[in-house]
Amino acid sequence: MATSRAKTPKTISAFTARTHLGQLIKRVSEAGETFVLTKKGRPKAVILSVEEYQDLRGRRGAAGQSISEGSAGVSPPVQAWEG
Repeated sequence: MATSRAKTPKTISAFTARTHLGQLIKRVSEAGETFVLTKKGRPKAVILSVEEYQDLRGRRGAAGQSISEGSAGVSPPVQAWEG
C-alpha cells in the first residue's frame, strides 16, 4: 500500500470532509492520500492512513503489529470516540 510521505497533503474544508467522508476514507486507505482539514481557512486536523499514523507514532514493531492487536499491558494508541 502506498504511503503519503512523498505526496503533498491535499487541503479541504471540514464541511467538504464531512459531506464526502466515505470517499476520503477510501482515498486515504487505498491510495495513501493525506488530507488537511481546515476551518475558516486554518488547518485544524489531518486525515491519514492507519499505516502512516502507526509509522508516525512509532507503534509498529518488527512483526507489524496493528493498532487493533494491541499488546499485553500496553493501551492502544487510538480509542473509540464516544459522542
